[in-house]
Amino acid sequence: MKPETLLTALNDVEDGLILDVQPSVRKPSRRPRFSMLLAAAFLLSTLALTALASEEGSLWFRNFFAQEAEQPLSQEQSGYIAAHTVPGTQSQTVNGYTIALDSAISDGNRTYLQCTLTAPEGTVLDADHYGDLHGTVFQFPDPGDSYGIHSFGWEVRDDDRTDNTVTLLFTHESSYSGTETVSFTDNPCHLYIYGLAATYYEGEGMDMTTRKEPLTEGMWHFEINFPEDSDREIEFVHDYAECPCQVIVGHEQTGENTLMPILESTHVQVTSFTLRSLSADFHYQYKGKDSVNADFEPFFLVMKDGTQLEMQRNAAGPNYNSYKFETPVILENVSHILLPDGTKLYP
Repeated sequence: MKPETLLTALNDVEDGLILDVQPSVRKPSRRPRFSMLLAAAFLLSTLALTALASEEGSLWFRNFFAQEAEQPLSQEQSGYIAAHTVPGTQSQTVNGYTIALDSAISDGNRTYLQCTLTAPEGTVLDADHYGDLHGTVFQFPDPGDSYGIHSFGWEVRDDDRTDNTVTLLFTHESSYSGTETVSFTDNPCHLYIYGLAATYYEGEGMDMTTRKEPLTEGMWHFEINFPEDSDREIEFVHDYAECPCQVIVGHEQTGENTLMPILESTHVQVTSFTLRSLSADFHYQYKGKDSVNADFEPFFLVMKDGTQLEMQRNAAGPNYNSYKFETPVILENVSHILLPDGTKLYP
């Protein structure tokens, strides 16, 4: 609602109340109108500050994803980011060090948390890396569900290495499996940061060494509520689909202390493919075995306009690959998944 619309509505309500008052001993007081106007002004200022924080947070992520892709975002992608970014409203100071959670965005699996670290006045933050001293925990709504502890999940952006602030980006990825009573968006996630440390890289090449210096002890805790439908996903199904790949079947010694893997070309059975706006999961089965790490040629997302987007593998495990996207994927625009041998998976 526009400010002038809200104020007009309040004025109309007040006038109606005055007209309904019957003549009496006292003249109607004008204080209620003034109080209501003060309340309206406070509400408008609060809404304006919230909108400004939301705009700044989504702008940061719009710039981040555009830099990752090295190209401008589409209107739909910018709209997705604006609608799904959690604005920064939390800041905590422990032992003089302040961490402000400026913005966050997640698809229920891949999560980005952007923070500002501010040291006490007079302290210069100029290290090559800042992060947790004892661990970082990102916990999903149900304490019994998956959570992650990462000591190397922080990316540092420091435009001014002479001041006491740096920007931190924490990236977390963990397949979330909610329960019937607990959902990703209806309940808060929790971020815990245990201690802070700075890392300095010295020397070059093989002579490079690292030096880690503790900044302070303590714990920072943030509660994050992601917007509705942030964890929306699409399942791609097929009666039976295979995918070509290479697997390691042994090793050949090529030197005194070196081994060369022996690769075998084969096919795996596709068991599931889950697509989200920021990530995807691919599960497969290899000759009935429970565990194998296979190497695949690139997969492609094919959009309804014919555009193909190569999927970047982010991690791999037994019978499992995860993928990330440089820019948000608009799920409504996806036609199918294209496998290396031309097989198409449809939602």
